[in-house]
Amino acid sequence: MKTLKSLLAFAAVLMIAGNTASADEFGTRDQAKAMLDRAVAVLKADKGRALDLFTSGEGGFINKDLYVFGWGRTGF
Repeated sequence: MKTLKSLLAFAAVLMIAGNTASADEFGTRDQAKAMLDRAVAVLKADKGRALDLFTSGEGGFINKDLYVFGWGRTGF
């Protein structure tokens, strides 16, 4: 019984540590808004170049779990 309690306590510590460490993997709301604003500006300036940048991730259009995704009336 003591071993089971020790294992459960150890598992709980690992889960908490794992969740804390992975917090840096996600973008914030402000980062997402800034990326959206940049994406709209690039798209208005040059649609072809914008799509190339969005696909390649150049120009900061892929950051952590954030990326540009779009669709229109005719599809993606």
